[in-house]
Amino acid sequence: MDESKIQAIVGWEPLTKATELRSFLGWQTTIDASSKLLLNYQSLDGHVEKEEAKSLIELAKEGKTMRFWLAGELLYTHGCRLYVPHYRKLCKEVMKECHELRWAGHLEIHRTVALLEDRYYWPHIDDDVETYVKTCLVCQ
Repeated sequence: MDESKIQAIVGWEPLTKATELRSFLGWQTTIDASSKLLLNYQSLDGHVEKEEAKSLIELAKEGKTMRFWLAGELLYTHGCRLYVPHYRKLCKEVMKECHELRWAGHLEIHRTVALLEDRYYWPHIDDDVETYVKTCLVCQ
């Protein structure tokens, strides 16, 4: 074994932030891919934004809400979480990204919810995840 490599590993600073851990485990690329997916969400379901998403975007543009804000074309909420419009296909894609992680396998309901809630927001996220995980063929 190469002694310098062992020393490099021993000398690593402990990971203290979730972003550092995601980067180390390669999950940051999943987040980046999901962000690109969100930019193109209209094409997933083939219809225009729902009224809720439209009104939130307008409120954020006008500066009338402190709960949501725009960064480029993406809408964020507290904790720098991406707002995901509640379109079935889009939510399913995002849940799939977090549930079927390459480095962690198929996670249970609570862990999948925790991963999603760390980066994303949509109303009733926990109910959607529970339904998704309960219908996952690999997990049954």
